[in-house]
Amino acid sequence: TKIKAHKKILNNMLQVAYNLNVGMKAPDFVAYDRTGKMVTLGDYKGRYVYLNFFSTKSVNSLKEMPKMAELVKKYGDKVTFISICTDDSIKSYKNYLKANPKYTWPIWYNKAGNDGKTAYDVYNLKAVPAFFFINQFGNLAQSPATAPTQGFEYKLKALFKPKKKDTKIGIR
Repeated sequence: TKIKAHKKILNNMLQVAYNLNVGMKAPDFVAYDRTGKMVTLGDYKGRYVYLNFFSTKSVNSLKEMPKMAELVKKYGDKVTFISICTDDSIKSYKNYLKANPKYTWPIWYNKAGNDGKTAYDVYNLKAVPAFFFINQFGNLAQSPATAPTQGFEYKLKALFKPKKKDTKIGIR
């Protein structure tokens, strides 16, 4: 088309379509931690990151949290687990943290940064729970990722299993 508006619409559609494909750079975003400090996904560059978008009002989201806690215990030294609360009310977020002190991994509040976009917006989400796995290079390794209760641990076991030596000692 030669129509400028159509070109702009198509460009925006392509950007959204290819933005969250496996191998693409994981979109950075701003959120707020338990203390109200502004944090970004970019702070975890060089580490594997498992993102979990949840709502305290979603039964399915809340069912994932105990399994997340198990994964944090097993793989927390190799993977950074981050949960992002997408509730409209910061009060419900704080009440959830208070009611669940055993959940010690980073649980952030989805609040818009200076650009006016939230993490929920940046990841183009329509519903929660939603999961993404980001490799140590900052690229999407699974998009969307498997939920903890649906076998994400298998991915972690495969990724971090000890490598076997393929050479035998002795005469060749």
